[in-house]
Amino acid sequence: MVKEAGTDTTAARSEHPAPEQANEKLEEHALFERLFEKSPDAVLVVDGAGVIVKVNQHTEALFGYRREDLIGRHVEILIPDRFRARHRQDRRHYVADPQPRKMGSALELYGKHSQGWEIPLDIMLVPIECGERRWILAVARDITQQKRYEADLRHLNAQLQSQIEQLTAANKELADVSYTISHDLRAPLRHVIGFAEMLMAQSAHVLEEKSRHFLDVIMQSSRKMADQVDGLLVFAQLRRIEVVKARIDLNRMVGDIVTELARKAEGRDIEWQVPPLPTVAGDPEMLRLVMFNLLANAVKFTQSRSLAKIEVGALDESEATVIFVRDNGVGFDGRYVNKLFGMFQRLHAAEEFEGTGIGLANVRRIIERHGGRIWAEGAVDVGATFRFSLPKA
Repeated sequence: MVKEAGTDTTAARSEHPAPEQANEKLEEHALFERLFEKSPDAVLVVDGAGVIVKVNQHTEALFGYRREDLIGRHVEILIPDRFRARHRQDRRHYVADPQPRKMGSALELYGKHSQGWEIPLDIMLVPIECGERRWILAVARDITQQKRYEADLRHLNAQLQSQIEQLTAANKELADVSYTISHDLRAPLRHVIGFAEMLMAQSAHVLEEKSRHFLDVIMQSSRKMADQVDGLLVFAQLRRIEVVKARIDLNRMVGDIVTELARKAEGRDIEWQVPPLPTVAGDPEMLRLVMFNLLANAVKFTQSRSLAKIEVGALDESEATVIFVRDNGVGFDGRYVNKLFGMFQRLHAAEEFEGTGIGLANVRRIIERHGGRIWAEGAVDVGATFRFSLPKA
């Protein structure tokens, strides 16, 4: 009898969970209900036939229905008429293969408010199973504000594209005008310079000193203008001509330029520091113009030094080779570094250092056409360093 009683007691315990377990289940259920209700998104539970069995308070707020008006109704009440046929097809496919996923990830989805207007939505579907019963948990998020942002972004992108096209057209027109002006000015300037030189050679002995001075000013100014026209023509041509890349031995290129500049600066004490340099990919003629400009500037701006020091070097980076030219010349005020590479921009008086103000603009255009960039550092009466990068082939 005792055994039977004990057996009966064990069976009773197995059929009825302990109070602690029951309390845990109640707490879990209460937590689920709170999370379900307080979700910032609309959450619906739909059965396999598409009938709504449960909604949270945000569903009421989003779609404008009371929950008692939704529960027991088909979910299509929340779908615009124009999407219902597609929704039925999508629902059948989902029921056949229920997996957690976004609904119509490649499509724009809309819900229907009780007042008739459409609401852009982002919808996540999650299958729920309990024994033989199956439901679908749908989480719907209102993306109206996101759509506004996207529309604004498209509008801004369209405006930006239009401005880019206008700027590109304006730049092309400006380059064409620059090319035409500089090309057409060369012949008249050559005539002015030629006749002025001829007049000076043939008539200097009969001209008064003041007249000879005026004639000399004409020749100097004409030559300066001719240099500027030539520089402007090169600048315009650099936009037109094709970049033809080849393997360039910088040792040979820099060596030839140093030899040429040293010959022109004969009598000056210049210490050239040129370690072994790498081979780079670029247009040989264009890059020679870059190196010549940078090295010629270093020679020019160190002319006041009893011992000029000019260094050329290279740094190997992961995606580019960086070339630099450093000198101990007069330098420049770092606050105006952005003016260095502008057309006709000068940081030193023309009376101190000759130049057209075009050379560094040409250098920048060449480097940018190679897909690189150029920058500079300097300090007044200390010197300057110019660096440019060239992408590795």
